[in-house]
Amino acid sequence: MCTAIVLHRVFPSHPVVVAGNRDEWLARPALAPHMWTLQGGNAPVRIFAGKDRKEGGTWFGVNQYGIVVGVTNRYTGTRDEDRASRGQLVLNCLAQNSVQSVLAILTQEEAARYNPFNLFCLSDEEGVVVTHDDQRFQRLPLEEGIHVLTNRPPDDTQDPKREWLRSRLHDLPSDPDGIVEPLSQVLAVHGEGDLPPPVCVHLPGYGTVSSFMLLLASRKEQSRYLYADGSPCRTEFEDLTPDLLRVFLPES
Repeated sequence: MCTAIVLHRVFPSHPVVVAGNRDEWLARPALAPHMWTLQGGNAPVRIFAGKDRKEGGTWFGVNQYGIVVGVTNRYTGTRDEDRASRGQLVLNCLAQNSVQSVLAILTQEEAARYNPFNLFCLSDEEGVVVTHDDQRFQRLPLEEGIHVLTNRPPDDTQDPKREWLRSRLHDLPSDPDGIVEPLSQVLAVHGEGDLPPPVCVHLPGYGTVSSFMLLLASRKEQSRYLYADGSPCRTEFEDLTPDLLRVFLPES
């Protein structure tokens, strides 16, 4: 994933809202978000996430405990092909039952097994972003408010995409359902000149291959998940909410 917008505890009824675009090589196959099971520490854990069919990992997901995890790749000019897939790191975190459990396994030594990344982990009550680029390893709190993660450091105020997206979302509706249209609009922006920067990317053989919006409610049965299986500029969002709710309400 290359762009993630996080609204943490902005809406009392929906404390976690995340939207993002996945930029990838067009030839790299993936499955759309669906429910599947991981092996947790003591028992299987249900998750709702897409799946990279090449490496078996994911870029974003939520588990039965309401733990949300996503990753953006950091571009530092180098890439070690022998390192583990960052999508597998997301799965390892989704197998946990709390943000603190994620932090317990995501040590600096563990992070060094992967190419540079920004990984965010959220629950209704707390949030954190872990950033690793071989030069530094940091854990930064995701406080109440709007956060944007890209391929640059999470605290980089010179990141034009981060700053532009934050400026476009400063005047939020009071109803969380009202955020869907503004989010879908900014996720589809191509950019002209320097501003706005391209959020929906189209390059030869590479670009935005999918887009998503998760509105995670305190009462999980009121949550929503929207997914565009293609560039959001020309692909309609499909409502995957019934499939998402199976993670929280497996008997329904």
